[in-house]
Amino acid sequence: MRLLLAVPMFILSEKYVDKRILIIISQFLKNGMVNENNHNQFEQILQKFQRIAKKKRSEIVIILLVVVYGSFRLVFNNFNITSWIFPFESNEHKLSWAGYWLVFISLPVFQFLIIRWMWRWILWLRLLLAISKSGILIFPPHPDKAGGLGFLGERPLVFGSFSLVLGVVYASILVNRILYLDFTLDQQIPFLIAFAAFSLIINIVPLIFFSELMRQTRLKYLHYYNSLGVDFIKDFEEKWLYQKKEKTESTAQQGLTLNLHYNNIYEMKTFPFDLKSMLASVILTILPLVPLLLFYIPFKELLEFTFGMLF
Repeated sequence: MRLLLAVPMFILSEKYVDKRILIIISQFLKNGMVNENNHNQFEQILQKFQRIAKKKRSEIVIILLVVVYGSFRLVFNNFNITSWIFPFESNEHKLSWAGYWLVFISLPVFQFLIIRWMWRWILWLRLLLAISKSGILIFPPHPDKAGGLGFLGERPLVFGSFSLVLGVVYASILVNRILYLDFTLDQQIPFLIAFAAFSLIINIVPLIFFSELMRQTRLKYLHYYNSLGVDFIKDFEEKWLYQKKEKTESTAQQGLTLNLHYNNIYEMKTFPFDLKSMLASVILTILPLVPLLLFYIPFKELLEFTFGMLF
């Protein structure tokens, strides 16, 4: 399952992730977060990372790493399952035909893809870090309560498909351990927790870079709107309480708008994601592990329990 499902999923997910990244980058421009003063810097950041992503040097390095690692495992016969990879008792280092396919085709392709995906994640991490420091504008009164950066935490997150495939890989590893090594699911709970935490690192950590900008801008706007509120109250009292100024019908509407903006600023988050984004990331990652419950709960009972919950 690790190779049959994971390899095609890795390949098919690339277009989806590339599309999501392009949408997110364009959203910075559509939202007016890149002003004229730092527009050139923003474009230079994008061009720099586009050049890095298109370079073949990184893929050559990954191929070399895969070849070196595969050679090491082959020399030292470092494989968990040897009955069909090395079936000959007279020569324990002689591969079967299936073993040749696994060692020289399947595993190298799988390892190349997973390392390349990690490299893509590192580039995404560095890109968001550079953007967060480029002087972009955020707007605390924005109704998304994230200064207009709420699009960064939209579900599913950018690398959600990658964490889903990792969940498939991890599920196949657990199945092998349960079937052939007599492991129980209870023994895997610490690893499951660590894997869920790893999914949060993949999907959530890159977004944390905007937290300091959001915190500082929120505090600044709270001070702005505090002063604006005082001025509005003084003006309102002079018009309606002391009747020193001419009354206008727009005063009430302005007060409602001021109150709405201030509430949005006050309730603005420190991060461009919420608990739902975190839960969605974890659920998407552990979803392939759900079938493992069939090892402990009969399928009929599982169906009865599910229908009982739904109906």
